[in-house]
Amino acid sequence: LYFPDSSILLSFVIPAYNEEERLPIMLESALDIIHKSQTDIIKLAQTKSQTTAEKIEWIIVSDGSIDRTGEIVKKYATKNTGVWKLVTLHTNSGKGYAVKQGMLRA
Repeated sequence: LYFPDSSILLSFVIPAYNEEERLPIMLESALDIIHKSQTDIIKLAQTKSQTTAEKIEWIIVSDGSIDRTGEIVKKYATKNTGVWKLVTLHTNSGKGYAVKQGMLRA
């Protein structure tokens, strides 16, 4: 197995097509769950060199979106810790393709 960044504990791959209204709700919910589950995640990490939030990777794949999906991701990336990646596909290629592109970048 190959682990390009062994400091990452958990990667979320989120396909998004014109999700400017729903994306903030989903991200807030996921961030809340992570915050409430930090004790369990810390047990998995077994390290004190980084905070738990810094060990979480968020990969949002904008699948040909023509709304503000990308802007929202950038806003969350500046306001939250962790590794945030925005993958922009210029044409809508479907959820499966978007997930695959996100996984390739995890």
